[in-house]
Amino acid sequence: MLIANNEKISLDKKEAGATIDFISHAHTDHMSALSTARSILSSYQTIELIKARTSSSNLFNINLDFSELGIKLLDSGHILGASQLFYYNEQKSQSILYSGDFQMQSPFIGKRIETKNADILIIDSTYPDPEIKFEENSETKKKIQDWVLEKIETGNIFFGSYSLGKAQDIIKILNEIGIIPIVNRQTCAINRVYINFGEDLKYASVYEADSGYDEIMSKNFVGIVELGRLNSLKIELTKAYKKRAYTAVASGLTKIMKFNSDATFELSNHADFEQSIEYIEKVAPKKIFTYGTNKDRFARNLAKLGYNASPFESNELNKV
Repeated sequence: MLIANNEKISLDKKEAGATIDFISHAHTDHMSALSTARSILSSYQTIELIKARTSSSNLFNINLDFSELGIKLLDSGHILGASQLFYYNEQKSQSILYSGDFQMQSPFIGKRIETKNADILIIDSTYPDPEIKFEENSETKKKIQDWVLEKIETGNIFFGSYSLGKAQDIIKILNEIGIIPIVNRQTCAINRVYINFGEDLKYASVYEADSGYDEIMSKNFVGIVELGRLNSLKIELTKAYKKRAYTAVASGLTKIMKFNSDATFELSNHADFEQSIEYIEKVAPKKIFTYGTNKDRFARNLAKLGYNASPFESNELNKV
């Protein structure tokens, strides 16, 4: 927990005693504090994405005026609206940066990450091991485009994807080669938020009139579906259309998990270990706290390289 001007700020999770809950972005694993938060601190884009994803009655507790707390939100390069939290403690002459989920590569949609020097860095630990290294986004994009152009000649294609972030990246990649994909209701709602914030996404759906759905479905098409329904839909639609259906998963998780699909692409909007080191060098902190599920392993691996790193605990910030 971060204490700023007597306010206790939780970081992407429920914490007892928090007076403000920082939600770095609108992925569900970062929104656990939403239902009980007394005050929510987020970017405008994140709030709109949360509205599109949930029916929470707690969104009136939004805190968008945080200048008095000495807090600034910085783009993290993860998904639309994803933010880092920067806090300068004037009393201690000490700066703190919480990364949230981030990547150092240029994202397919949105702004590149903004880095800032800080005395203390609290860093995400999604990919804590040096063995994990993602290829360049431009290489992954070309592989996806080449595969789609080849397979769509002989059948329909289905990408298993999360509705927020990854689906929009895939839409953007497909639009570049003249393909308008079919998407589900949840992805439609999220796409509208992206478009309202200036992103150009072309897609079709039975849930939106005049989207070109019927015409696209009359030919070989690309669909973006929930990951859990990928293979059942493949079977259903192969029978329905009496033609081959190809499946693909585009995710950084393909580096560490096996998926039952025809193709996998390491499309990630997270930092791998090498990117995390690049980020740390730019921030140049005196102390690093690793945060999240893999914080212990990440701290050990950073310590081996000589960094002053340890796993984050709520009361640790009071000791530095």
